[in-house]
Amino acid sequence: MKYALDQNQTLVYLTNATQARALQAQGKHRFFCPDCGQQLKICYSKNDYPYFAHQPALGKNNQEGQLHVWGKTVLHQALQALALDHEVEFVTAQGQRRADIAVPLPHQTTALEWQCANISQQQVYERTRSYQAKEIKVQWLLGPTYAFKGNLSRRLQQYLNYRQDLGFYLVYLLPGSGKLQLIHHIAQLELRQKVVFTQDIYALPQGLKLLLQQTGRISSSKKGYQGLRLPQKYQVIQSRLTKRDKKLQDLQNRCYQQQHQLQNLPAVCFSQYHLPPIFQEVSCWVNCRLLLLLEQQSQWLYQDLLGHYQQLVRKKPPLVVQQPRWLKYCFDLFLKRLVSQHWLYQAADTFRINRSKLRAW
Repeated sequence: MKYALDQNQTLVYLTNATQARALQAQGKHRFFCPDCGQQLKICYSKNDYPYFAHQPALGKNNQEGQLHVWGKTVLHQALQALALDHEVEFVTAQGQRRADIAVPLPHQTTALEWQCANISQQQVYERTRSYQAKEIKVQWLLGPTYAFKGNLSRRLQQYLNYRQDLGFYLVYLLPGSGKLQLIHHIAQLELRQKVVFTQDIYALPQGLKLLLQQTGRISSSKKGYQGLRLPQKYQVIQSRLTKRDKKLQDLQNRCYQQQHQLQNLPAVCFSQYHLPPIFQEVSCWVNCRLLLLLEQQSQWLYQDLLGHYQQLVRKKPPLVVQQPRWLKYCFDLFLKRLVSQHWLYQAADTFRINRSKLRAW
């Protein structure tokens, strides 16, 4: 490439070998890739044309370290431009957590965590919970390791945040261009890996202002994929069983044990709407397991059913986003369908199973 950013975020363009050698002779410039933030060096072609190249001698940890420092520098400069008080390398009480940057706000301190290295879901969960225990809000800013490609992997689920005006969202820091990418109003689609979402890209100061002070414009145009129609959902189930999907075969065996067939999964188990992105497995599988559980006794209390549903949804490692209110919201949607379609009879907080419906399955 012919251009790079120096340590002052000034764009440098290589025009000829004389200029390139003069820059090298000064010995005070460091150059970074505008796309990934990694350090670059000046090289020369066989015809003595100068260009910038990534440094292949650096190991992965060193590259991530440089990118991490670069990102924190860009964030620091953007917060200075907003005249927002902040502390770099902020240490919480008792030294349990060290935040990349902490921003004390009137309502709550926010920790900005610039995450470009790949860490485990359990580590993310524990770090987020430790901040919450100190009543500090953590805002994860993701790097190129966590590129968003229209679907929501389990490791991305762990970084989800929720805000009423943004829905469920992810934030990416683009240090080379000095911008924030906001993926918001994320919703899961049943039996599809792709998600529904909205995307905005902001200049870094404006993006931070939106995140920290909740001021700024948010677009409303949805992207992503449409949900499947009911016949298509049955086709997906049959296809996965034909391909000997291990998890689905285990669920199919559970159905067989209770004289049912997964291929004929009752339509009540399928959702007609976009779902909160809290499920680590397909939501209709969770509903199927709960329906099989319901069959095991004739009468249930609401709290007992909710407890079983929560256990079915939560997997290890747990997700930060699997908060009780979202688990209850999804459970209540399924319970409402079961009652309205006469799978359950309700009397106050007690529910009785309609066995004639089960026999038809």
